[in-house]
Amino acid sequence: MLKLFKILSELEKLSNKEKSLFLSLSLFQIKVISHLKKKKKEKVNNLICIKDNSSRAQKYRYINKLLTHKICRLDNQNFLKLK
Repeated sequence: MLKLFKILSELEKLSNKEKSLFLSLSLFQIKVISHLKKKKKEKVNNLICIKDNSSRAQKYRYINKLLTHKICRLDNQNFLKLK
């Protein structure tokens, strides 16, 4: 429960635009972001293998949404990285 309060206190510090972006993320997208935070870069095919209830096509759409919101980017070797 304490971790939840920490998250909520950090959310209060965000601007309205950042809050709406964060709240629009799916659980899979949050898992991808945390994975990239640990690994720094990863192939998209490896990220699709992350356990989630979403279909394979939906996972690609979620990753594409991260790219369009400029949270992540693809480098010249097709590795996904955090911005």
